[in-house]
Amino acid sequence: MGTEPRLEERDTIALCYLRYLAVRDGGYRRRGRLGWALREDVEKATGKRLPERLSRLHGMGLLDREDVRPQRLRHPVWIYRISQMGADLVANREQRQPCTIPPASSENRSDTAIYIPAGSWKALQELRRAMEMRVESPYLPGEPSWRTIGDLRRQVTGEGDGIAMKGWGHAPWRDNEDEDHEVDPQLERGWPDGSADGVHGSGWDPLSGSTPSVPPRRTPRLEDVRWLVRAGLAQRWKVEEHGMRPVALYRITNLGGVAIPLEWQAPR
Repeated sequence: MGTEPRLEERDTIALCYLRYLAVRDGGYRRRGRLGWALREDVEKATGKRLPERLSRLHGMGLLDREDVRPQRLRHPVWIYRISQMGADLVANREQRQPCTIPPASSENRSDTAIYIPAGSWKALQELRRAMEMRVESPYLPGEPSWRTIGDLRRQVTGEGDGIAMKGWGHAPWRDNEDEDHEVDPQLERGWPDGSADGVHGSGWDPLSGSTPSVPPRRTPRLEDVRWLVRAGLAQRWKVEEHGMRPVALYRITNLGGVAIPLEWQAPR
């Protein structure tokens, strides 16, 4: 291979995990091939922090990458897959026989699946349910399918029809913060706290092939719906009430009604 590039230990570990995904047909599917993963997927699986490392490995030709963000997001959301060069480098360092990595199609650019954090996907599913139910919100008569965060939670837990009527004991969650503030790119990707926002959890075991799944949160959170608004998958409407803070209502957009999320495939 000639002179090998200088890599840190965490770079090699990340390459090993991405090779494992590609060989075992795990991860996300893109351009006709499995084996793709977000940086945070690799970090959770390997226990290594990799800020800018995967981007650097891509620049060296050891990884391929694709931007899978919804169009409205300002910052790219990269998924990575090991290249044949990266797999050969790892095999050489391990003094093992190189394995063949089937290349992703350079012509198939018709992928429609986009990255949606697990919590936001749950919220989007509930907003879709609200659209199908066609039940009006008491805060916006004549406009069906609008929901507060509290309404969405009640849809999940099965409390009545999910709508909190005015004057009842269930107070809707209110949000009077400005949506147009500058958003941290990491928050925009929807994984600030390392909780169940990701598609799967930590604990990769290269011997057993184990990558434990983490169930998504049971009910949506405010930041989940805000992410949908920033991504153009939902819209927000504030209703002013006399003597009270504005009530924030949410409904899916046309794009949110047809969006397809990337789905994680467990390695075989």
